[in-house]
Amino acid sequence: MKLTRRRFFRSIIDYLPVVAVGSLSYPFFRFILFSEGLKREKVLIPIKRLISIVTKISHPPMFIVKEKNNKILALDSHCTHMGCIVNYDPDKNIFICPCHGSEYNIDGVNIRGPTKRPLYKEPAKIIDDKVVVDYIYYKIL
Repeated sequence: MKLTRRRFFRSIIDYLPVVAVGSLSYPFFRFILFSEGLKREKVLIPIKRLISIVTKISHPPMFIVKEKNNKILALDSHCTHMGCIVNYDPDKNIFICPCHGSEYNIDGVNIRGPTKRPLYKEPAKIIDDKVVVDYIYYKIL
């Protein structure tokens, strides 16, 4: 059977609802599968390890920011656009995503780029000369 232009476009139109349902159901099933998987980890960081204003922690990936009023801010280092690990630029005093160019200020607020959300702030407090961070996984995308 010869494939005509009309038959080709008709087959595309026939499969369009299947593609639409599949693409719309993906976020729903991802939410259902990973909603029970929220994993928390208590991270203890000695205060003497915080030698600069911004300290990068590799596992789990986050930044510890010393604020002016002697408070600690823990920022998840995943970009809220696509989940890449952001880098800190001490010259500009901002966080920059190497993948798509999103930029965040020192408080984690987005200032430029495709992202529309700030960096996630992790609950942190100082207890017995240690920074205690309650890091939560599976919250990025």
